[in-house]
Amino acid sequence: MIRTALNIAFAAGLALLTMPASALDPIVPGLECVDWDEETGLATARFFHVNGNDFIVNLPPGGDNFFSPAPGNRQQETRFLPGLVWRSFEVTWDTATTMHITWHLLGEEAKAHAAESRRCTGITECRTDPGPQGLAGPEGPQGPQGPDGLEGPQGPQGEQGAAGEPAPHARDGCHAVVTESDGKTAVAACEAGEMVMGGGGQCDDRLIADTEAWSAGQLEASFPDTSGSWTAVCALGRATARAVCCPAVQQETPE
Repeated sequence: MIRTALNIAFAAGLALLTMPASALDPIVPGLECVDWDEETGLATARFFHVNGNDFIVNLPPGGDNFFSPAPGNRQQETRFLPGLVWRSFEVTWDTATTMHITWHLLGEEAKAHAAESRRCTGITECRTDPGPQGLAGPEGPQGPQGPDGLEGPQGPQGEQGAAGEPAPHARDGCHAVVTESDGKTAVAACEAGEMVMGGGGQCDDRLIADTEAWSAGQLEASFPDTSGSWTAVCALGRATARAVCCPAVQQETPE
């Protein structure tokens, strides 16, 4: 009996850990206050969160739980208890580097500014925890489902059409050019005598081990900038550009 109960609890915990973020109710970050020592230049921000789920949610530092500017990992909360949790954690940073930091959590954000945010000094320390959640109201009755409509008969299949003419750019000699960049911009260029027929771009969204350089890939622009090259620009991450290059069409000179 005990082993069965443990197996059920383990399975429930495993299901929670593998639940995608899109299936969760909102978890909203918030800023309580900021203290700033202008002599040392150090500022400390107190953050809280509101977990709309009725269970604990674990979100490690990464694309759903990070700070900007870098480092993305500032020892922020990763285990989110249900309901409102005051003073979930504190972050201290040097304002000589930046005057503000922002906590990003599941698409929501809370910004702390050393000079503009509310001061912690003077806030009463006798804040009480929120009371227990009230009972849920009764669920209303479900309305009746309407009848399904009649399905019409399937029409006869038409005859296969004649094959179309080859596309004007579907010719021999085409090939792909891929250029990877260590920066936010990459350009895939065709060779002389070729023209770009299409292309695309992507950004590296892998988590970088060095949290000082952490970023998630985000494509900002992808376009042909000339007749012979394709450019990809990333807002975050390292850019890769792809171009489809084909021999340029030689226009015939009328006699």
